[in-house]
Formats: sequence, structure tokens, C-alpha cells
Amino acid sequence: MLKKKSHTQPVNTYITNKQIENMTIELIGTLKVIFAKEEVGDKLDKQNIVVTIDEHTPYPQDIIVQAINKRIETLASSNVKMGDKVIVKCNLKGKENKNKAGFYFNQLDLWDISKSK
Repeated sequence: MLKKKSHTQPVNTYITNKQIENMTIELIGTLKVIFAKEEVGDKLDKQNIVVTIDEHTPYPQDIIVQAINKRIETLASSNVKMGDKVIVKCNLKGKENKNKAGFYFNQLDLWDISKSK
């Protein structure tokens, strides 16, 4: 589940205004998949993970998060494994595809991960 700021927010509001300002999201869920590290370019390596949130609802969500370059080491040193309950802190990014006008995409870039208590 996405962490709620307080119990006074509407039920469907999961991201606080402060999180939107900082573009930071905290995911709390189960680590479902750890993909192999990929070499994308000369200076870019990435490794994707999938975190399942809202597991105890009728509509659990699988959220993909990418670790880029030095954050791959953050992922490796966290000692998390598939099936662990985790807290993932990531930045939300979005932009238009340069090769396809009118096509936009979002990505979540990991900056910290730890086991949930």
C-alpha cells in the first residue's frame, strides 16, 4: 500500500501534497520479483523490481520500480529477497517520448529499500 499521511484523508487519497511536491513515493508491500541487472548503455545500468501493494484488498497492484547505476548497489546491499515485506522509497518521473509525439510515460526510480517491520 502507498503510505497515507493521516486517517483524516479521503479513502482514495494515497499520496500526500508534500510527496507530490518532492515527487517522492513510499511503497509498502511484498517484493515479488527481482529482475537481472541490465546494461542499457555505456553509462547506464538498471535493475527492475516488482512490489505488490494493497495485497489485502480485492485489487492488489504490482508496481515496477527501477534501480539505476549506483542504486543497484543500494538494492544489493539491502539484503532483501523475493517474498520479503519491504519499504521502497522512490522518485516519480515522467516525460514525453522524444520519438513519438503525444506519448508520455512515468517511471519510479528507487533510492532506498529496506525490510518492513
